[in-house]
Amino acid sequence: MEEQVPSFPIYVTLPVCSATLLLVLIQVWQLRDSFATFLLLAMWFRYSIALFHEYTYTPIVAGLSLVALTSIAVVAVGLLLVGSRRLLLRRLVPFYGIVVVIFISALLNQTWLGAINATLKWFYLIVFALAAYLAMLRCGRERILRSLAVVFTGPIMLQWLSVPWGLKTTNEDGSTSFLGGYQHQQSLSIILLTFLYVTCFSREMSGTASYVRLAISVAAIALANYRTALLAAVLPAGSLAFSTLLRNIVPKQRGLLLMVLAIVAVFVFAGVAVLVQERFADIGTMIDKNTSLLQPPERFSREETRMFSGRAYLWSQYIEAYLDGSIINILVGFGPEGWVGRFSLYAHNTFVSYLYELGLLGLAAFLWILISNFLMALHANRDDKPTLISCHVGFFVLNLATMPFWTLEGAILYALLLGQTWHLESTKLSGEETLYPRTRLRVDRLQSR
Repeated sequence: MEEQVPSFPIYVTLPVCSATLLLVLIQVWQLRDSFATFLLLAMWFRYSIALFHEYTYTPIVAGLSLVALTSIAVVAVGLLLVGSRRLLLRRLVPFYGIVVVIFISALLNQTWLGAINATLKWFYLIVFALAAYLAMLRCGRERILRSLAVVFTGPIMLQWLSVPWGLKTTNEDGSTSFLGGYQHQQSLSIILLTFLYVTCFSREMSGTASYVRLAISVAAIALANYRTALLAAVLPAGSLAFSTLLRNIVPKQRGLLLMVLAIVAVFVFAGVAVLVQERFADIGTMIDKNTSLLQPPERFSREETRMFSGRAYLWSQYIEAYLDGSIINILVGFGPEGWVGRFSLYAHNTFVSYLYELGLLGLAAFLWILISNFLMALHANRDDKPTLISCHVGFFVLNLATMPFWTLEGAILYALLLGQTWHLESTKLSGEETLYPRTRLRVDRLQSR
C-alpha cells in the first residue's frame, strides 16, 4: 500500500551493522549465558539481514530466499538450545493449539506450503519467547533488558541518517516516512515499537534515562509514520511516562500529581489531535459511520474504499469471501496463506486474516493465546502491572490494522512481551528475581507444573 524504498548503499549499511554487532558481542561476553547469547545474536541478525532486502528476499534455493533459509536455521538452533523438556511447559499449550488448527486446515485445503511457513513463524516466536524468559530467569531481568537495548542502535542510527540522506517514502495522504533502508514501514515500525517495549520493561533505569529512551523511541516511530504503530505506541508510552514520574514522587503527593497529569494529558491529547488530524482523519470517519461499514464490498463508495489506505474495503472482501465458503471453510478456513492467488494483498488485520485462513477454530486459538497471556499479565506485581498491561493492549491494537506475525520482527516483539510476562509471573511465585545455579532447578520444576 506504500511505495517501496531501496536500501542504503552497502558502504553505509555494512559499517553500521558491524558496529552494532561489536556492541552485541560485548554484551554476550559480559552475560556469558547461552540463552542471552542466542537472543542477542538472533535479534541482531534478523534486524540486519532485513536491511539488505534487495538481495536477501530473492529466492535462491527451492524457491526459498536467504531470509527464509536463515530463519529455519535460527529455529533449529533455538529448538536445540531450549531442549525438549521446556517445550512441554503448560504455558505453551495455546501455541500448539493454533499449530494443530493450521495443519488441520492445510489437510482439508491442501495448502501444505502455507502450513509449513505459518508453523515456522510460530516456532520462531516460541524459541524466542523461551530464550527471553530463561535468560531473564538466569541472568536477571534488568541485565537482559540493558543488553537488548544495544541491538536497536543500528536501526535507529540508519533511520536518523535517512533524514538528511533523503531516503524516504511518500504515503497516499502526502506525508513522508523515513525507513532507514528497510523495505516497508511495517518492519521498521515494529522494530522501533520493540525498543519502546524494552524501555517500558526496564524499571531500574533512572528517570532521565527512561525519558531519553522514551523520547528517542517515540520520535523514531513518528518518523516511520506508520499509523498503526503510532496508535499501538500511545498507551505503552503514556504508561511509561506516568510510571517513571510517579516513582520519583512520595506516595502522599501522588493523588494531587495524578489530577494535574490528567489535566495536562487532556490538553496534550487535544493539541496532538489537531496536529495529526489529517493523518488520522479516517478514524473519525469510521467512528461516525459506525456499523454502516459492515457491508458487502460492492456497496462501498469510492471514498470508503480509500479509508485506512483501503483496509476497510479489503477487510470487507475477506469477510465476504469467508462467509461464502462451505461449512468446512467456516470452521477451519481456506488454508494457511490461502489468500494467495485470490487477493492481491494480505488482510492487514490478524483477526480477519485468521478468520479467512483458519476459520472459527483458528480465530479462537489465536484469541486463546492473546487472552491467556493477558490474564497472566494481570498477576504481575503492582509496580509492573500497569506498563505490562498497556504493552499487551498496544500489541492487540497493532493486530487490528496490520499483521505483526506476518513479519519475524513482529514475532520477536511478541516473544519479548511473553518473556517479560512469564518472568514476572514466575518470579512473583518464587520470590526470586535473579536465579543462580542452586535455585534454577527449583524454579524449572515450578514452571513445568
